[in-house]
Amino acid sequence: MVNILPKEVRDSLKARYYRGLFSTFFILATLIVLAGGALLAPSYLLSRDEAAGASRFTAALLETLSLRGDVGASRDLALLAAEANILGTYAEAPLSARTLEGVLQALPRNVVLSKIGIDATGETKMISLSGMAQNRAALIDFVNALRDNTAFAGVSVPIANLAQENDIVFSFSFSLQQP
Repeated sequence: MVNILPKEVRDSLKARYYRGLFSTFFILATLIVLAGGALLAPSYLLSRDEAAGASRFTAALLETLSLRGDVGASRDLALLAAEANILGTYAEAPLSARTLEGVLQALPRNVVLSKIGIDATGETKMISLSGMAQNRAALIDFVNALRDNTAFAGVSVPIANLAQENDIVFSFSFSLQQP
């Protein structure tokens, strides 16, 4: 095919074609940039909200840690106050330690205790002992040693415990003298 248009017309049509092509590409590029910006706007807004939320979370976490530090200090003070109260209450040896020490000092080698009970709930503090004595003489020696201790009162063995001569299983109670 042969172009019979004059050169000037051909050049003007060519320029017009390239201007239209360039304008179309320019408009398409502008639309792509605007669409990209429109698509990025929600992401920008969400990331800005996420950053604000993270800073609020960090501030709340720091406040919580400072409050826990205060609570920890209060807890430490409460523990110290409880320890001071306990030390004030037990300025002397506790009742059970004194009682146990007295019983163990009176215990001969051939008597074995299986149970020691201390009832300190009422006005009269009661001690109950159960165990096994190798023979009657050992049990009587133990009872006499308990009677000799001025901290104990009413120490006596039931007669039924003295019926056997050897391997005596015993159980008896007595009271603790008030200091």
